[in-house]
Amino acid sequence: MKNNSLLCMFGVFLLGLFCVSCTAEAADSLIPNGNFEADADGDASPDEWGTLKDACSWQEEGGNHFLRIAATEPGKMNLLYKEFAIPAETKALALSFRYRLKDFKKGKKGWFDARIMMNFKDAAGKKIGSPGAPSAGKDTEGWVEVKSDFLVPESTAKLEFMPCLFNVTSGIYDLDDFVLEQTDAEPIIQRKKEAEEK
Repeated sequence: MKNNSLLCMFGVFLLGLFCVSCTAEAADSLIPNGNFEADADGDASPDEWGTLKDACSWQEEGGNHFLRIAATEPGKMNLLYKEFAIPAETKALALSFRYRLKDFKKGKKGWFDARIMMNFKDAAGKKIGSPGAPSAGKDTEGWVEVKSDFLVPESTAKLEFMPCLFNVTSGIYDLDDFVLEQTDAEPIIQRKKEAEEK
């Protein structure tokens, strides 16, 4: 009986260490409140994301909060615009997030889909490149996790970040758990070299 109690206590201790580790990892993210849980001012909108309106809303499901972008009319661009500061000398970034799509139908062109548009900007606000746009074009069965990494141009000061329904016919785009962290550039460079050699 005593041994069982000790094992339970040890399990709780390990769980606590795991939770502390997760908190520390999230704290490294360059996207504040990327899990949409904080609302310190009680304004019914997630902290750090401004006042959500029109197509964008703050949703709760089973105790979990997330961002929702809903198509308001066929062919219209519906997006949320944010800029995130990028530390000087950053060589590469890793982005992860979860998304869910339902009642979705693409727009008139193949690339009229659900996506996260991004642009690198220098200190003067000039666009100096793009890492591409993670995109999706069909309904999902529940939440899907996405991970990507990319090189960062020299002189980058900010990342323009725009989750959106890009001129789609219809759909609901749910997003959660954004994490953007500095990462090692060498594996990305190596992958690019190998791709070019094929």
